[in-house]
Amino acid sequence: MKKIIRFLNKHYIKFIYFQWFFILICILCAFNMISTTVVHILIFALNVFIFELIYIIKVLDKKNYISNNNFITKYKHKENVIKCLMLERHNCFNYLQVMYGSLQLKRYDKLDNYIIKILEEIENTNPLYRIKNQQLLDTLFKSIKKAKKNNVNMTIEIKDSFCFKKGIPFEQKAKFAECLKLFQSIIINKLKDLDSKYKVIKVRIGNDQKNNVYALILYPAVIYDDIIEALKIKHNIYDNCYSNSIRFRISKSRILILLETVKYVES
Repeated sequence: MKKIIRFLNKHYIKFIYFQWFFILICILCAFNMISTTVVHILIFALNVFIFELIYIIKVLDKKNYISNNNFITKYKHKENVIKCLMLERHNCFNYLQVMYGSLQLKRYDKLDNYIIKILEEIENTNPLYRIKNQQLLDTLFKSIKKAKKNNVNMTIEIKDSFCFKKGIPFEQKAKFAECLKLFQSIIINKLKDLDSKYKVIKVRIGNDQKNNVYALILYPAVIYDDIIEALKIKHNIYDNCYSNSIRFRISKSRILILLETVKYVES
């Protein structure tokens, strides 16, 4: 078991890609056989397989590193992998449900096109994989969960070049995530009771030309006054400053959060 843990510690990203490759092969084989029994077995095996992987990484690895002073850093990084696995598991089950429905209805003509669609989607890696910062990843996952609970359509775009440059203090990264969480929470709370056509949020995260980290939130302009009021009354924020290095600008339909990182990078 220790050898398995050491292997996963070193090659867990490759293991995830192998997992998807294995699942796709099973799906293709299952539907070539046109057997609902095989599909049932595949769904059960997939469920067991992913939960076993999560158990190995999260529980057994914790015991293995319990005496290591650097355990917290390593464990938090693996939390990112665990959360991404959970999201991928949910998406994969959605695919299987749709294909299983097509099998029950004997709509075999639609299966090939749907399998091709799945392959194309999986080729585009989930953008959340690019985020290595625990606080920011937690913020985005919690916001996605809250948005779904309130029937708000929330999309997240992570730019390819996004990263926190070396030298940026941990506290400033945490403050950036905290500020983003605040605005996302306010917006979702204001949208949840509105008509469905207004329940749309888009979040873009990246780096500008000066390597400053930014988060751009696009929201319906109809709640602009409510956001300003919430900042002043509930959160006691009156000007465009969240902390020493974090600024934000609010306009109708968009909020720009900026973490000024240049001074940390230069130092």
